[in-house]
Amino acid sequence: MVLSSCLTLLYCNENKEILIDEWWQWLLTMQDKIILDRHLHLAQKVLVVDGLIGGGKYLVSSILSALPNVECFSDGTQIQQVCALSYLKKTTPDAAQLLIQHWTDNDVYDAYVGRGANVRFADLSSIWHHRDKWTHIKRLLRKYQPLEHKRFVREIINKKPILNIMTHAVASTARPLFDALGERLVFVRVVRHPSTKYMLEHLSNWTEKWKDDKRAGMIQHRKIIDGKRCPPVPYAALGHEDEYISGSTVDRSIILLQHWQKQGDQIVDRIKAESGSTIIEIPYEKFVFEPMVYINSAASALGITPDKKTKKEMKKQNVPRNSLTDAPESKLYRRYGWIPPASHKASIDEELKIGRSYALKKSSESVMEIFDQISDDYYKRYLDPNV
Repeated sequence: MVLSSCLTLLYCNENKEILIDEWWQWLLTMQDKIILDRHLHLAQKVLVVDGLIGGGKYLVSSILSALPNVECFSDGTQIQQVCALSYLKKTTPDAAQLLIQHWTDNDVYDAYVGRGANVRFADLSSIWHHRDKWTHIKRLLRKYQPLEHKRFVREIINKKPILNIMTHAVASTARPLFDALGERLVFVRVVRHPSTKYMLEHLSNWTEKWKDDKRAGMIQHRKIIDGKRCPPVPYAALGHEDEYISGSTVDRSIILLQHWQKQGDQIVDRIKAESGSTIIEIPYEKFVFEPMVYINSAASALGITPDKKTKKEMKKQNVPRNSLTDAPESKLYRRYGWIPPASHKASIDEELKIGRSYALKKSSESVMEIFDQISDDYYKRYLDPNV
């Protein structure tokens, strides 16, 4: 009643600013009396493959997309953004959760009917690279039928297609994602040792692109000091804005890696104990040599079994591999700094020494201390044979 009266007066009264303020104050008083809720859902299983920039998530996403009943992977930019906004306290947790629930239901419907299908052959997420490309083509060619949306919903409920989303380093802010999807979520976190030259170079390039790339989806914020707006920095640099702005591109990369790794570890460990979601952590250094351990784990969580098409995609991606960098030839990877391995296949230790040497030349002494700490933490969590 109050809301209706305020809106009616808003159109009739010239003093609109006062009325808007009254309406806003009323809305604030209602915050403790309403909750956002979506009690129905269409997406019954959601696979999210998350990883660092240059950390190997494309490799894992491509192979898991080749499991039966798993859709083409699509980019989860909206989920990343709303999780970052929640982390910055710029949206409420229930609002973030509701949006994620709506988006995933809408995405699984759109994928099933062929709406928004990626048909660019050059893209890794294109339907032309998916195990069931002819199914996607049939979806695109289906003729319209009256009330077909109801039939599509019934088919989705019966066939249970698995929505497949790839995200960039969302683990550190993923609480809304876990709370939104609960036991329907299978979250695959692809991690990689910080002492990886390819990853450091790739991330360093992005710290420059975020300054002027008009299509970049990175959520950024500014500090305001004495009324002056400081340069924008990524959300993951919260609390380290000054070091990020003054540092080299590698310094900035390490600051971001510290947040994504340390905060990500804490969130994942907490969620494992509290949530019904399935969390699978995949160290890149182990996956490329022993992929089936992790593929079987993900498939089991999704209720499916790897088949011949899965093995075919593994062969295409050249896993298992003879070395960390023994990837199939790719113009895209070359553009990001990947160099094909020489005849001598470097060991993991040799590769990590190359990465640390690169960081040592490009970063400051104080940031190198951070780098060495997160490198030690990573080794103890994922690579230490005694743990």
